[in-house]
Amino acid sequence: MAGQFSRLGKSRGLDAVDGRVSVSTYTPFIALNSTAPTDSTLGGEYTATGYARQSVAFSAPTAADPPVTSNSGGLTFGPFTANTGATLSYASLMNAVSGGAATTDMYAWWTLTTAKTPANGDSATVAVGAITLSYTV
Repeated sequence: MAGQFSRLGKSRGLDAVDGRVSVSTYTPFIALNSTAPTDSTLGGEYTATGYARQSVAFSAPTAADPPVTSNSGGLTFGPFTANTGATLSYASLMNAVSGGAATTDMYAWWTLTTAKTPANGDSATVAVGAITLSYTV
């Protein structure tokens, strides 16, 4: 699933290449959302018991034009020990294990290829290479 950079993600990318600001490394996390994130809102993050954001590592960008990066390890959310009835339709790239705001903590988001409404005991998984990001101007 191809991602879309948030305004914050685009700004940090420019800062990294123009040298205006030193950009620090951070531990990225994937959050699952039931409603769509935007540049100004996180969307509705899933809240079932057993849910937690998962840390994610990305591959080096490809030599393609535009370059592409993707998750280098699989992710598992859950198992969920309660059912909220919410459908997981989106994911977002966050800079913290919990909380935050779209304008200060979310770098990108994705529409999931297959939406899922988890039941009690279910898990949600993301395969290696399923989360991709590329940058074009």
